[in-house]
Amino acid sequence: GIDIREPPKQEEAPAAAPEPPPPPPAARPTTPAQPPPRSRPLVLLLGAEGARDELCALLAPRISGRVLRTRDLAAAACGEAGALGEQLRGLVKAKKVVPAPLQLHLLKRVMAGADAATSDDVAVDLLTDFPRSAGQLNQLEHAVGKVLCAVHIEGTGDSLAKSVARPLRAGGRVVDVPRGGAGLANVLAHLATLGIKTHEPRTPPPPPVAQMEPLPPEPAPAPAPARE
Repeated sequence: GIDIREPPKQEEAPAAAPEPPPPPPAARPTTPAQPPPRSRPLVLLLGAEGARDELCALLAPRISGRVLRTRDLAAAACGEAGALGEQLRGLVKAKKVVPAPLQLHLLKRVMAGADAATSDDVAVDLLTDFPRSAGQLNQLEHAVGKVLCAVHIEGTGDSLAKSVARPLRAGGRVVDVPRGGAGLANVLAHLATLGIKTHEPRTPPPPPVAQMEPLPPEPAPAPAPARE
């Protein structure tokens, strides 16, 4: 007869284990973004506002310096169209201080401008009112490049200036000078050791002497009438 028994079941081979996915590629070490190379040296003036402005007026013409003040940059940008000008006008209207990140943006913009790299009349950037803390100094150098040195005006009672100078002093990038004209010679001598060219202040040429037009000749006297 017919064998209706089921044939013995064959044991199935165990399924092969799936191959593990390849390991992800090793992450490349990332380096922090470097600030753009500076087109000219950056020098900070640290001290009380009046002392800074006094020394700046003496120093800038001796080193072909361009004076940068965040308050001047903000005032100029207030007249611009667009979001930046609108934001600054709103701060002025509300009588609020321009925040440090916005001040840094204005500085970065003017230092990276086309005129900054092409002007032959400017050899040094003099920054007088920024940064105001060690943290802002770090942000400034990250944004625009390394500060060449800071000029600290002694005896002006500015604790903020000392806090900015402290990390720079650790790297030998601070020169302490007395206030006013007495400190100018010290600053010039120190900057000369760093490769900054100094010169006598340029005096404008004297105005041309006005040339007077010659007077017209006097008319000849009329002949006397003949006597009869």
